[in-house]
Amino acid sequence: MPDPIEALLLAITHSRAGRYVEAETILCDVLAAEPDQPNALFLLGQCMLADGRAAEATSFLARGLALRPTHRDGRVALARAQMAAGEPFDALDTLAPLVGDHGLAAVHTLRGTALNALGRPAEAVDAFTIALRGSPLDAETHLNLGNAHSDLGKRDLAERHIRNAIAIKPDLAEAHASLGHLLAETHRLAEAVACAQAAIDLQPDFAAAHWNQGVALLLSGDMAAGWEKYEWRKRRFPDSFTNPPGLQWDGGPLDGRTILVLAEQGLGDTIQFARYFPMLAARGATVMVECAGSLVLLLQAMPGVAIACTRGERPDHDLWVDQMSLPRLFRTTLADVPAPTAYLQADPARAAHWNRLLPVGLRVGLVWAGNPLHSNDANRSMPIAALGPILDAAQGSLISLQVGASASEVASLPGVADVTEHLTDWKETASAIASMDLIVTVDTAVAHMAGALGIPVWVMLPYAPDWRWMLDRTDSPWYAGMRLFRQARPGDWTGVVDQVAAALAEVVRPAPSAFVAPYTIAMPPLTWSVAPVTQPASSDAK
Repeated sequence: MPDPIEALLLAITHSRAGRYVEAETILCDVLAAEPDQPNALFLLGQCMLADGRAAEATSFLARGLALRPTHRDGRVALARAQMAAGEPFDALDTLAPLVGDHGLAAVHTLRGTALNALGRPAEAVDAFTIALRGSPLDAETHLNLGNAHSDLGKRDLAERHIRNAIAIKPDLAEAHASLGHLLAETHRLAEAVACAQAAIDLQPDFAAAHWNQGVALLLSGDMAAGWEKYEWRKRRFPDSFTNPPGLQWDGGPLDGRTILVLAEQGLGDTIQFARYFPMLAARGATVMVECAGSLVLLLQAMPGVAIACTRGERPDHDLWVDQMSLPRLFRTTLADVPAPTAYLQADPARAAHWNRLLPVGLRVGLVWAGNPLHSNDANRSMPIAALGPILDAAQGSLISLQVGASASEVASLPGVADVTEHLTDWKETASAIASMDLIVTVDTAVAHMAGALGIPVWVMLPYAPDWRWMLDRTDSPWYAGMRLFRQARPGDWTGVVDQVAAALAEVVRPAPSAFVAPYTIAMPPLTWSVAPVTQPASSDAK
């Protein structure tokens, strides 16, 4: 082989020209002769990283850094590879010896990126701010700082830095996409759509930009265009989608065929779009639904559903479809949303059981928090301390339907009954909700369940709501019995609660005097008898 120095220089030439395979071949020869050559290890790792093989790159870069721990560029390269491999904790550890050097902009940009990935935006802001002192015209750092500010709800600062990024680097597609997302959150929907389009013009296959544009279109009520763009969710979040065997339904004939509907995203999404199952059956299909286990009993009893099974069971079928593609395939618009009144039914016997056990008088179900793992939970869930005016207005008629991590907080709410230990699955929850006169909730699956059952429901929404609630309206085309209460400003739950309390005071009648302290309603153990389900034979028609 040639002289090692000449070989390294030749490998550098190949790598700078993007000829990574040629560079790697030379470097492997160098390492075969001299396994502990740190420069070859560093360069090989960087070639692999540039070639999209982050996991392999980390191995060689770590070997090089072990041999030369003071090699600053090698340490930065290893951190980049660790970030690309989805290892932000490791990247922070790798960068730790360089944190004190505020002149290394790349170090602090990487640290900020890792901190953001770990859900620590306040620390990320500090890191990006330090990075900009050393490199004030770095467009990517301005963009990252803007995104971190956005995560903290500081939208003015976020917009300033994202616009700085665009001014410095107008062809930075990610900045246009991020600005579009931010503008949608601040209700500037036409601008949001335009920004997303600017990103798409620069990078036609940019899934996040198409997704952001779809969300803005749906928020504006433009369902026809919005549903088309919403299909990009599958490329935006590819790990959430797996195609089963068979053909994907394209809206064509269904007579005599079995179709497997794949529930997706959250429980509320499954409940909201379950309205389409009877429509599939009406076209002659045998409908099978793959969903979360807690929804199986509820959906199995739904008209038009032949089989409901847990995720991964995948019974034999002719066709399949992702559930949230159904509005597009049925060409749903604001004018013809199907089944806005009621399309689910509670078990009559269980509902009667709940009616006997719950207190006489007005019954108002209450939920103040969603799943803490939800990406927007910090905005959509309400601090329990904010509920005071609702408690006063309800005059003891509240019944907690809160589940999950926040369920125990009911102990601090005077006069609120607690039945959550009996909400064992969504079929039981549906029976409890059907026994209520009204549901007051933040944006959770309970809101969808109440709406699907036709029970009046008031939903308390953050300033930047989910796309399905649109903007500037107090009703929802999805649920006829729903009333929406919106924040006038980001984070302003006080105004929302005051509105709900005033509306509640108009409908509340005095409740029994027993509602004076938190208490738990005692119920006998719940048992279910479920007949075995026989899977229908798959049709020969393909």
